[in-house]
Amino acid sequence: MSLLSPSVHEFAFTVPDPPEVVFDWHTRPGAFLRLAPPWQPARVVREAENLVDGVAVLALPAGRRWVAQHLYGEYAAGRSFADRLVSRPFVVPVSWHHQHDLEPGPGGTVVVDRVTTTVPRRLLEPMFAYRQRQLCDDLTAHRLAASSPRLTVVVTGASGLVGSALSAFLTAGGHTVIRLVRHEPTSHGERYWNPDQPDPAALVGVDAVVHLAGEPIAGRFTAEHQARIRDSRVEPTRRLVRAASTAGVPVFVSASAIGIYGAARSEEELTELSTPGGASSPAS
Repeated sequence: MSLLSPSVHEFAFTVPDPPEVVFDWHTRPGAFLRLAPPWQPARVVREAENLVDGVAVLALPAGRRWVAQHLYGEYAAGRSFADRLVSRPFVVPVSWHHQHDLEPGPGGTVVVDRVTTTVPRRLLEPMFAYRQRQLCDDLTAHRLAASSPRLTVVVTGASGLVGSALSAFLTAGGHTVIRLVRHEPTSHGERYWNPDQPDPAALVGVDAVVHLAGEPIAGRFTAEHQARIRDSRVEPTRRLVRAASTAGVPVFVSASAIGIYGAARSEEELTELSTPGGASSPAS
C-alpha cells in the first residue's frame, strides 16, 4: 500500500447500552482522554468543545500537533459524528477521516468506527482494541452507578497520572470535578489551595474530596527524597482533612502507596495499623 493511498478500515463492537446513552457519554468532558491509549506518544491538549464542529488537539513529540476538526455536515445528533486531521504533524503526509456511528442492534448499540487513512491497519488495531475495552468498561461502571446521584468531587493532584484518568472518568460519567491547584485558577473547574493552609471555603458544597497530591516517588530513595515524600503527604493531608471536615464534606479519599498492604486481602478492612502484605497472599 502506498503511503499516499488512503484505505478504509472498519472496527465494530456491541455495548449493552442504548445509543442515546453511548452518544451522551461521547459528548462529555473527559471522553476523549479516556479513549486515548496511554502507550501512544501523544498528550491531550484540548478536547473538542462539541462534536458538531469542535476542534481537538493532541501534543506529539518535538512540538508537533495533531489537530482534529469535527465536521458539521457529518454530524447527526444521537447517531454519528466525524472528525478529520487538519494539521500536518509528520514529514510524510498523513490523511485521517474518522466516522463514529452508533447503530441500534440486538441487545444494545453497535459502535462502528470507520477510518479512512494512510496509516496501516496494523497500527490501528491495538488502538481501537483499547478504545473498545475502555468504552465497555466505563459504560459498565457508570451503568452500575446509574441510580446514584451525580456528585461534585474535588481532586488534588488532578494533573498526575492517576488524577487525570480519574477526573476524566468522573466527568465522562456526568459528575462535576473541581481541581484544586496551587496557581491562580484559569477556569471555573479549578479552585486555589495552599497545602500549608487549605481554605475550607474552597470545599463548600462538595460531595467528596479525592486527595492524590504529593511529591513524586520516582527517583533514588535518598534521605532527602524520602523526607520530601513524607512532608508532602502527612501534614498537608491532615490539614486538608480538617478543612474538609469544617466545610462539611461527607467523604474524603486519600490514595498513597496502598500497595504496601499486598494484592490479596479479600474483603479485609485495611487501616494504617494493618500489617504489610505480600504479592499473592495475605499477611499472616
